[in-house]
Amino acid sequence: MTPKMGRPRVDNPRKNQTKIRTTDEELSKIEFCAKELNVSKTDVILLGVEKVYQEVLKRKK
Repeated sequence: MTPKMGRPRVDNPRKNQTKIRTTDEELSKIEFCAKELNVSKTDVILLGVEKVYQEVLKRKK
């Protein structure tokens, strides 16, 4: 048998795409944070979404 090729399967695949438009300054901030945290730009944005989400949940209590 030949081994399967390609990317390994994940439990929760990222199959949705969202495009955003940013200013040069906003993009620079995202890139700076990604470099400092040693993560991808996507991860920086998702960290921000999670932070805002948690703040909204706190307000609802």
